[in-house]
Amino acid sequence: MPLPILRAEQTYLGLIDEAERLPALLRAMASEGKDDMMAGDELPEVTLRRLEAWATHEYLGSLHLLRRADVAFAVEVVLRGLLEFYAHVAWIHHGLPGDGTQSPRMRALCLELGIATEANAALKKKLLGWGAFDKRAEAAATQRLADVNLLHSAEGCSCKGRNWRGVLPVLENLRRQGIVWPQGLWVISSAAAHQLLPGRVEVDLGDGTSDFLSIAAYQWRAALLEYVIRAFGLAGVRILDMVQSAESAERLRLWCEHFVADERLKSAADGRLDRSAMEQMSAISATIRRGHPAP
Repeated sequence: MPLPILRAEQTYLGLIDEAERLPALLRAMASEGKDDMMAGDELPEVTLRRLEAWATHEYLGSLHLLRRADVAFAVEVVLRGLLEFYAHVAWIHHGLPGDGTQSPRMRALCLELGIATEANAALKKKLLGWGAFDKRAEAAATQRLADVNLLHSAEGCSCKGRNWRGVLPVLENLRRQGIVWPQGLWVISSAAAHQLLPGRVEVDLGDGTSDFLSIAAYQWRAALLEYVIRAFGLAGVRILDMVQSAESAERLRLWCEHFVADERLKSAADGRLDRSAMEQMSAISATIRRGHPAP
């Protein structure tokens, strides 16, 4: 007879199902009243759409990992990408002190130049050791860089493009504004990506030995789920403020706040789901030992 699904698991998976609605909600709100196709120089809209499209994969991938206790720890690495998405969008939205009269359009062009430059460097330098590559891809990347350079120069900016080095100053600026969590999480996620946090899954057994966790508790997964929601969702709020209206942005912000206030998330975050799961598992074990069907 198959074992029943734990009530705690049903509660938690319902929460993940709800979280999966966010990208479609953002896309529907962002595209409301817009043409299906955008011109290549329609900035910052084009850049924001491209950033959102890639971040959606990272977001849904994070949720897929958080569904499974045996792979959920990997979310700590994926989270870095979502935090950098948030940082790029925040920079396009308001820039940094000292940016002067730069507009969101100009900042988007600077990022586009950085993206195109990196794509060319990857194809022509960094990936050469991988052997032959598609010449059509090289030609397309070269043309893209030329097109972006033309647009960028026409706007009067002399920078060489924005790259990953611009992320930390944005996170530091957010911290100075009182938005503290992105920078700290970015530091932790970066350390995890660089393989510098193996101790995150190591447990002291109290007898001079240690072991390694094979599954992530609901409490840990709930904490990471909240940050995944905040990173993607609050970037979406800024996107809507730029491409739609303050009212649309506020609607999405309220959705995110409602989610993190959900009683299911709270019960996971404070350990109640883990305790419930342990109690039900103990009851199931006792029932099986007595030779009765599992409850």
